[in-house]
This record gives sequence, C-alpha cells and structure tokens, in this order.
Amino acid sequence: MILQSEREALFNAVWPLPRRALLVIQKNKPIGKKEMIQKTRRIYEQLPEVKKKREEEKRKSEYKSYRLRAQHYKTKVTNQLLGRKNALGVT
Repeated sequence: MILQSEREALFNAVWPLPRRALLVIQKNKPIGKKEMIQKTRRIYEQLPEVKKKREEEKRKSEYKSYRLRAQHYKTKVTNQLLGRKNALGVT
C-alpha cells in the first residue's frame, strides 16, 4: 500500500511536487561516484579532529614564518652593526 501511495504521489501529482514527495524522490535517487566522494570529503572536513589538526598546522606554519623573519632581522641588524654587506650586496 505504501508503494501505491508513492506511485500515486509521483504520477498523479500537480507540479511542482510537495516538499515531502521531493524528499522521497531524492532519498531513493542513486548518486554517482563523484558526488559520493564529494559528500564524504565534505563530511570528513567537518569533523572536529580534522578542524583541530588544520588549525594546528596553520599555527605551526605561522610560528615557523615568524621565527624565520626574526632570524633574518637579527642577521640584518648584526651585519649593519659590524659594517658587513648582506647577500644582495646592499648595506
């Protein structure tokens, strides 16, 4: 009886279909491989562990950049104090 009511809802309905009928159609619709992979990836990216890992990687990258800048600045100041030329030949 359920299948009959779904059949009637699909074939005897006035378009546009009601929201419930659209949900039934979408639920039973097979999805392609690409769409399945995209959906899985999207769900994976929303996991708290993954978000936390990305934030930590970003923070580590920023710290590394800061340390590199500080080291470059220190070398530049030291060279200026000692009257040396830097790698580019500019004092």
